[in-house]
Amino acid sequence: MQVMNLDHLGLVAGIIDEIGLVEQIDLRLGQDSRGKVSAGLVVKAMILNGLGFVSAPLYLFSRFFEGKATEHLIGTGVKPEHLNDDRLGRVLDELFLAGLTRCFVSIAMKAIAKFGVSIETAHLDSTSFHLHGEYETANDEVVVTQKTEDGTRVEIEVAPKAIHLTYGYSRDHRSDLKQFVMNLICGGEGGIPLFLEMADGNQDDKTKFAHLFEEFQKQWTFEGIHIADSALYTADNLKRMKQLKYHTLEAVEIIEQDHYSQPGRPAKQTRPTHKTYHIQATLVVNETVLEQQRQQAGRFILATNVLDKEQLNNDAVLSEYKEQQSTERGFSFLKDPLFFADSVFLKDPGRIAAVGMVMGLCLLVYNLGQAALRQALVQADESLPNQLKKPTQRPTLRWIFQCFQAVHLLVIDGVEQIANLTDERLKILRFFSQACRDYYLLC
Repeated sequence: MQVMNLDHLGLVAGIIDEIGLVEQIDLRLGQDSRGKVSAGLVVKAMILNGLGFVSAPLYLFSRFFEGKATEHLIGTGVKPEHLNDDRLGRVLDELFLAGLTRCFVSIAMKAIAKFGVSIETAHLDSTSFHLHGEYETANDEVVVTQKTEDGTRVEIEVAPKAIHLTYGYSRDHRSDLKQFVMNLICGGEGGIPLFLEMADGNQDDKTKFAHLFEEFQKQWTFEGIHIADSALYTADNLKRMKQLKYHTLEAVEIIEQDHYSQPGRPAKQTRPTHKTYHIQATLVVNETVLEQQRQQAGRFILATNVLDKEQLNNDAVLSEYKEQQSTERGFSFLKDPLFFADSVFLKDPGRIAAVGMVMGLCLLVYNLGQAALRQALVQADESLPNQLKKPTQRPTLRWIFQCFQAVHLLVIDGVEQIANLTDERLKILRFFSQACRDYYLLC
């Protein structure tokens, strides 16, 4: 008899299967004869790792699957030892060379179509991820690889430009560490990620956001409303100046102080060996500026180029802007201490960028699954108990995942069974797709 952990990973695997993510990755990257596990299956395994909600970053990739129903979740013949660092690194390299943004948008578009998500607004924001280590500045020269076919023809393949891991404005308040930036556009119910781009650590949002929306429109042919923060509404790069915002310095003096070689009070004729100078001032609150800030804190300005009030009235402008937090919630999700993104350890900029794209795929799978569950509950006019045992039609998928702890796959004389499928868990599974239920052997 074999006992293997399944927990909530069957739900994650089912959502991945619904999206058709494995097939799309394999179609884009092709087959690698050196790998026993296809690139698509490796990406599926990375998402299972990322949504496992345990402290198991990617450098412990194969160990994450020890004791888990690996073949059941990923594929017949797939063992934890097949998901090693070497295979993981090669797939990350292939993703980077294939174009991370193009690959992500292609998967997102098919997922949106599959789940029938309506996209009327697009929310753009960016965040930074800090890195521990030196990370030498990447060479600006284009990387070129050569492939030989039939021993005669040489094909030149130009690699995408690597991101620069460097210092910049840190959303994590770690200006002492180098970083990279993730640009993300979300839309639809639940903040589904639609567009993702990995960027240099010193990106200036003010000069980048308009370009990102242009690229988004090219790929999505999107005619809806675009929402972003104030960085979108300036054409110039503003230099930050170090100055006091709410205070002024008054009674500024320079104090001269003599120093002598011997301790104690010096004689009148003794000359000092050196002098030091100290600035002395009084810090005073600037009430005028402070009052202006108090007045401004009570109001804010929203700008739009949709001037037809029948299409977008003032109340709708405010309502749509409040949905901007959907992208920010996505960033909070990706920076959760239990998510593998908290330990970005890879040394190659291309691989780090590829890990960022996989993080985006994790968010895509999670938010699609959560939105589909909530929609199914509303359509059935039913509810599930939340953490406080109160009925809700808007449970978080994280809570549902916790409800599936200690679910196991048993294999007895070659026959598979699922252990610990309580009535509560069976009820929850009713609101998930058949692809998810299959992993719990509910045909």
